[in-house]
Order: sequence, then structure tokens, then C-alpha cells
Amino acid sequence: MTRCLTLKVTKGPEAGRKLLTPPEGATIGRSPQADIVIRDTRLSRQHVCIYQRRGKDWIIEDLGSRNGMLVNGEPVEKGALYPGDRVEIGSVTLRVGEGFPLKPALAAALGVVLIGILALVVHAHTTPAAGAGALVPASAGAKSSEPNWYNQRKAAIDRESQK
Repeated sequence: MTRCLTLKVTKGPEAGRKLLTPPEGATIGRSPQADIVIRDTRLSRQHVCIYQRRGKDWIIEDLGSRNGMLVNGEPVEKGALYPGDRVEIGSVTLRVGEGFPLKPALAAALGVVLIGILALVVHAHTTPAAGAGALVPASAGAKSSEPNWYNQRKAAIDRESQK
């Protein structure tokens, strides 16, 4: 069964926003091309990538951002994420929550399996019709057949395999 990772913005311009990251991964940044867009001038356009490795560990990787990132107060370029971890990017702080199961039929319906990525957001004041706590899709902005984070992650994996 596929598992998504929950993140909550605890500090920054969008404090209170809840995010779901599918295991296939998502980029976070200020650009509309990022899978999860956070409006913060201190974020890079494509600041970090979060994905699940081998169906178990959640990984966060800095994508060459100008301001870097901290995980639990320590500078990190790439590392594992666990429930309760605190990620600081730009002026934003994210709290890592639990992963939760996503049934295959629902994953396919959301495009997580078929398309590769669909970031979901809970953001009551941007989706008043959905109501507080409802899951709504983030702006996917698919410009090509492969999401931008896919190419960046593939390049990072290629670099690791050459070491």
C-alpha cells in the first residue's frame, strides 16, 4: 500500500497549512513549477525535494538552494525524515507528521501512480467551499510528461551511483 507523508507549516507566511507528499516525491519551492508552492521570498524556486526511498524511508534533499535547509536545527544537504522532525527552509518551518496509507485505487484516481505526482494540500482559506480540513489538490501545473522533481531526483541518483 502506498504511503503519503504529512507536513504542517508551523512558521512562516503560510503557517497552519497542511501538506501531503506522495511517495513518488514532490518539490517544494516558491516557483509555480514546484509541486508544492509556498510563497516565501527566502525560498528558492525549487528549494527541496521530498520522496520515499525503497518504500520505507522518507528523504529530503536540498536542490542547490541559496539559503539551504536545517533539519532539527542542523544544516543538511540530504537526509532521512522521521515523524516529529522540524525542517527549516527560508523563513518557513515544517513539522513532519506520520505517513498514512493511500489505497491503490485512490492513488490511481489521484494520479499518484499513473501520472507520478499529485501534491495535496489542506488550506481552508484558499478552498472555502471544501471547508476546513478537506483535502484539495495543489496546482499541479504539469508542463511536460515528467514532473520537474523527477528529472532532478534522477540526476541526483545518477550522481550517487557514480560515486
